[in-house]
Amino acid sequence: MKIIVIGANNSGKGTIVKLLSKKIGFEVIGCSNELEKNGLNIKTGRLLPDHDVNNVMKKHLLGKDNFILEGYPRTLIQNQFMIENLFIPDIIIALNISEEEVLSRAVGRRVCTNCKEIYNLNGFKVPKIENICDKCGSKLEHRKDDTKEAVSTRYFEYVEMTEPIINYYRSETLKTIVWDFDATEKCEDIAEAISDYIKYITS
Repeated sequence: MKIIVIGANNSGKGTIVKLLSKKIGFEVIGCSNELEKNGLNIKTGRLLPDHDVNNVMKKHLLGKDNFILEGYPRTLIQNQFMIENLFIPDIIIALNISEEEVLSRAVGRRVCTNCKEIYNLNGFKVPKIENICDKCGSKLEHRKDDTKEAVSTRYFEYVEMTEPIINYYRSETLKTIVWDFDATEKCEDIAEAISDYIKYITS
């Protein structure tokens, strides 16, 4: 089974895929990680050329099954390449969130300088000790690209470039299931609902 989680930055994608992976035992494939491993610079926050992204993901995804994919595809061109060369997804998890909520989360986001665990000071994942990671005890930092201007730009690109992929699967006669979630719900509750459904249809 091939599951894709799609949502804007700060929608909770990373947390949800980790929780879901633990519950159902599927591998998590993060596009950003694969791009970095192949020497592509993702730190600008801007979308990379489709050709470069497709080449990297083809090497990593071809022939695989039972995984959760996060961060790919991000454009309709990448989606078409995926369908024609790699696979048709079984489930699309669409995390819906407003720009206002994304901005609020970005302001409160803190990332561990060592293990990269993500926290948020706006209520839903606050570290036990201020600015200290619960997992490894290292310092937390506010990412330089989590400014209002950068976050708004990324959100606009998501709406213009990535959100149409969800609409594509809603309108196509493929067997892909599109499941919408309110991303302001608890990540644990979203992961639990997805896990229960997958266990039900595969039992």
